[in-house]
Amino acid sequence: MMKRFVLLLLSLVLSISVFAQNSDVVALSIRVQQPEREYLNAASCRLLQTKMTQILTLNGIAKDMPSNRFVLTAKANVLNKDIIAGSPSRISEQIELTFIIGDVLDNIKYGTYVLSLTGIGLNEDHAIQQAIKTVKVSDPGMTQFIDRSKTKIVNYYWDNEAKILRDADVLASEGRFDEALYGLAMVPDACGACYEHCQERMLEINQLKIDSEGQSLLSRAKAAWAKNPNASGAEAVYPLIASIKPSASCYKEVDPFLKQITNKLVADERRQWEFKMKQYEDAKAREQRDFEAREARDVRNAAIRKQEIEAARQVAVEYARNQPDVIYNNTILLW
Repeated sequence: MMKRFVLLLLSLVLSISVFAQNSDVVALSIRVQQPEREYLNAASCRLLQTKMTQILTLNGIAKDMPSNRFVLTAKANVLNKDIIAGSPSRISEQIELTFIIGDVLDNIKYGTYVLSLTGIGLNEDHAIQQAIKTVKVSDPGMTQFIDRSKTKIVNYYWDNEAKILRDADVLASEGRFDEALYGLAMVPDACGACYEHCQERMLEINQLKIDSEGQSLLSRAKAAWAKNPNASGAEAVYPLIASIKPSASCYKEVDPFLKQITNKLVADERRQWEFKMKQYEDAKAREQRDFEAREARDVRNAAIRKQEIEAARQVAVEYARNQPDVIYNNTILLW
């Protein structure tokens, strides 16, 4: 068990790397929200969502930091419907697609863009899908709509910097570090000083998160060791200690704690070895005593047997002496 724990400690040392903060630039984030379903079936919704995703991507909207606040969505209205004669007959649908960018948390609409489209299909749903397919993601009017909305969103951050920082501090004080970091990370680099201030606060809160998690892990590790101060407890300690980041404020306590565990295990192993050696020596001593006792017993038994034989022989001799000579001599001749 001791060798196994030493290997675990070695792997822990090798796996530790200097923690580096990620200060990559975060672009403006707007997510696609499902369109209104009044005139759109599931297939038309999926098609329109794909178009909106392409529009955001083409206009440099981040996809790696999903927003729960700013959305691009759309709704459709049927303006006109005609039946085109033929075999089979077809339907022509003129629809109005209204694209909307807004803040779903504060219920603020930042911009709209309206397209009038026509599609022809075998039924109404098919005609609407054909109309949606004609949406040009590179439409200059769409780009202007996206740019105007982005400007308003940036203005939102400028106007609410104090509130954003305050909300992050409150969340951090409640131990909701991830949520606090998320709110700060949503601020785009286009916000200038606001962005820089939020980046600084992110570093501070992330350090608080690291310190808090590290202290929790260390406390759990110490509790596990206190409960089982042996090789089994050491195995429970290892994954907890390995999860503490080197930049955590409590990390300076890790090395002394690991040395304490190692020394205890070494001492336990030494005591265990000494105990086993004592058992071995005691067993050998018992074997020696048993052997000597058997030998002594055998010697005594041999002496007794010899005495008994000699006594018996003396009886025989005495008996022989008491017999007449003739009978005695005849007895000798029979051997």
